[in-house]
Amino acid sequence: ALARRNMVLGRMLANNMITAEEHAAAIATPLVPKRAPEPEGGIYKAHYFVAHVKKILQQQFEEALVFKGGLTVHTTLDTRKQAMAEASVNSSLDRPGDPDCSLVSIDPRNGHIIALVGGRDFSKNKFNLATQGKRQPGSSFKTFVLVTALENGMPPNRYIDSSSPANIPSEPVWKVSNSEGSGRGMITLDSATRSSVNTVFARLIWDLNDKKETGAAKVVKVAKRMGILTKLSPYPSLALGSQNVSPLEMASAYGTLATNGKYVAPVAVTKVIDVDGNTIMETEPEPVQALEPEIAYAATTILKGVISNGTARRAQIGRPAAGKTGTSQNYRDAWFVGYTPQLVTSVWVGYYQAETPMRSVHGARGFGGTLAAPIWAKFMKQALADEKKLDFPVEAKPKYRWKSTWDSKTTVPALTGMTQASVLAAADKAGFKVAFTEAYSDTVPAGVSITQSPAGGTKLKQDGTITVIISKGKPPAPVVPPPPAEEPPPPPPPSETTSP
Repeated sequence: ALARRNMVLGRMLANNMITAEEHAAAIATPLVPKRAPEPEGGIYKAHYFVAHVKKILQQQFEEALVFKGGLTVHTTLDTRKQAMAEASVNSSLDRPGDPDCSLVSIDPRNGHIIALVGGRDFSKNKFNLATQGKRQPGSSFKTFVLVTALENGMPPNRYIDSSSPANIPSEPVWKVSNSEGSGRGMITLDSATRSSVNTVFARLIWDLNDKKETGAAKVVKVAKRMGILTKLSPYPSLALGSQNVSPLEMASAYGTLATNGKYVAPVAVTKVIDVDGNTIMETEPEPVQALEPEIAYAATTILKGVISNGTARRAQIGRPAAGKTGTSQNYRDAWFVGYTPQLVTSVWVGYYQAETPMRSVHGARGFGGTLAAPIWAKFMKQALADEKKLDFPVEAKPKYRWKSTWDSKTTVPALTGMTQASVLAAADKAGFKVAFTEAYSDTVPAGVSITQSPAGGTKLKQDGTITVIISKGKPPAPVVPPPPAEEPPPPPPPSETTSP
């Protein structure tokens, strides 16, 4: 830089552009290079994606090597699709006071993260909502309950009670209601998924209990196999998405369905080369068969109905796609996670600083189907515009163990001698409602059923009501009134007097 400066000054002197004195003064001036200030967040685009890459590199290498080692880093980012993702988010939530949003899009065939929006403005909020932001997924977590049910032999046309509320006999009893009201009686698992019926999935996770394992524990294992890395607790409320997960995890896990059961870990960095040209890191995850192909395909077939004729009609993109909406309690989180064979994308909408209810966003209530699904559709239409319209590969039908349909009349279970919680569980599993009354009993302990109507072994229409009498324990001892006090004897009659 100094030699070039002096050369330029010499030419300026030769062309009489400066005097000899000016030339001498300029030559004598020391050259102090000034570094231009770096823009907020760096000179690169896709700030949240780059922040994610930095975190990956810092976990692998020393900080000096990462930031001053002259590394060449190859990533999975598709800058064109990244621009589409950012535009889809920003054009949908463009008013002051609008909630935040994150979007993650992955190629499920190789796990490559091709677009990642971790927030609306990196200069104001560097917290990456796509990778670090964990929130309740609401009904979008029902997909893992669905897959668990299919794995355990339950067919899509299995009828389950949708009446509301559902009293799940956990400790304490878990009371679940439907957002749309009282329910529609006995409906199929397929229909319940399309309409996202809470009471069905609450009953379903309880129905999956067996002697070895609870239904909730089974769901935890399935979610982990599919790509949910956050540690989950096996509570029944898991069925309704009560535990926090990240948008990246959700996209990755749904990608397992897009590939008919093969889990591929998400990838942001494919290769790192040092200053000497040596490859010091290379990432190419091996696909793992996390689900049987026929189970994954059965789940996808049901989830296609969510878009075509369910809660995610606003996610229709003119090609085969499947997915699930999610809305957490009081409209604090709105989700849609959906996929095609080529691309899986998760969208979360909410306020990151506080769990603020989204009762009206651009005039719409904060459901996953009204807030997140349209953003998903806007992005996916653009991102897949040049891709072939592929459908999911057809797989054989699974062998189901559970009964497919329900009879007009079914055998009533014997419920006498059970606790109230056990009565609820047995009746609910058989497809009946229960009405409780109480009575005293000299022989049956308190809290245990004395009798039922109709009796066990008789026939009753499913969704019918069984009346069960619960013991209040032994009747209290009768209160014996004290004997009445004795009345004093009457006074003697007056004596008669005779006149002389």
